[in-house]
Amino acid sequence: MYMESGTNEEPKDVERLIWKTRAMRSFDQQFLQIPYMNNEFGQRSFNYCSPKIWNEIPAIIEASAIVATFKRRVKSYFLSQLATQ
Repeated sequence: MYMESGTNEEPKDVERLIWKTRAMRSFDQQFLQIPYMNNEFGQRSFNYCSPKIWNEIPAIIEASAIVATFKRRVKSYFLSQLATQ
């Protein structure tokens, strides 16, 4: 769902979460707003975790034009992250 947010195919509830920033990455990089949660229970919710994880994905993976390529790259990325822990 979040992969399609860079196009005109995103649902309206995802579209309102997107904002552009001048962070360390390029200006065209889109980040999702992470809602404030004041307790650990709220930080385990989908509304908090999904934008947080999406913002941590490297830009080269987000730029994948084909869904199958995106899935393969994101799987490899997260498995490599688990292996280094």
